[in-house]
Amino acid sequence: MGDEEGVSVAIAHAILDALRDQGVDVDATLASAGIAPADLEDLDGLISVAREEALWHEAIRRGGEDIGLHAARSLQRGRFRGLEFAVRSAPSLRDGFAVLARFDTLLHGREIFCVEADDDGGLRLVYQSPHEEDPHRRVMSQFAMLGTLELARSATGVPLVPRSVELRQPTARNAPELGRAFGVQVTLGAERDAIEFGPEQLALPMLDADRELASTLERYLEREVEGRQRDDRLEGRVRREIGRQLTAGGVSLEAVSEHLEISPRALQRRLADQDTSYQELLDESRREVAEQLLRQDGVSIAGAAYLLGYSEVSAFHRAFKRWTGLTPGRFRRVSSRSA
Repeated sequence: MGDEEGVSVAIAHAILDALRDQGVDVDATLASAGIAPADLEDLDGLISVAREEALWHEAIRRGGEDIGLHAARSLQRGRFRGLEFAVRSAPSLRDGFAVLARFDTLLHGREIFCVEADDDGGLRLVYQSPHEEDPHRRVMSQFAMLGTLELARSATGVPLVPRSVELRQPTARNAPELGRAFGVQVTLGAERDAIEFGPEQLALPMLDADRELASTLERYLEREVEGRQRDDRLEGRVRREIGRQLTAGGVSLEAVSEHLEISPRALQRRLADQDTSYQELLDESRREVAEQLLRQDGVSIAGAAYLLGYSEVSAFHRAFKRWTGLTPGRFRRVSSRSA
């Protein structure tokens, strides 16, 4: 994903859901956006900001200016997985918004929501767009703002009408549709994108409120954020892509570089700056996958060697013994006894 933060695959699926509802060919849309269906198979996975924006551009071209609103209103329950369920299990709407603002980096690799308290006990949820330079930023902002409101409506079971909605875009050809979607006249040309709720709305209990579950989910999300921060390094992204390609049946420096949108030479130079190399990461990933394969009774040693890209079983034997101090056969016997 280059130097860009990762974007949750869930956002891409939300866009595609809306396009399907309109009868748009999503396979053609993905192809035009340069996204392979396999890139979206891992529901906890990431795509690059560049690919997300390319998908939005194609969605707008094929689905119209209101596609952001359609995507927000067609969001499937559970689409945003752990983060969504943590919000839904919070005691109140106020607590749910706090969870969203705390863990929103899992959606876009950076903080995109902040909470501002009003003097009367209300609050504003301010959206900080990661798409400042994109000509279609307004559509993405509409999606983020309305998607948050729709989650609040679903989580509380109340058809909430916010006290106010402000959008930075100066004009809107779909102003009537915006008003219908948010339930209130939207202020355009504002200094920021923000949605405001009153204290009585924030006190609403969540339908799925569960303090114990909420606490468990928040601990899980904390680990996810910590892991994501570690993997934000290029090394982590290369390691993930090598693993994905290995399990898919083949890996190469060129294929990894292409997926990460970095030239092979630049990739090797930047890994060296992080005190590692492509070959080291490949060996580590091969070792991990090799151990997994050798623990499976249905995979032969020759088959494991082939899957890992070795043309000769003997080369696999030498590499595996270098990694573990054991031959593949010895490792398999030891593993079977300890299972």
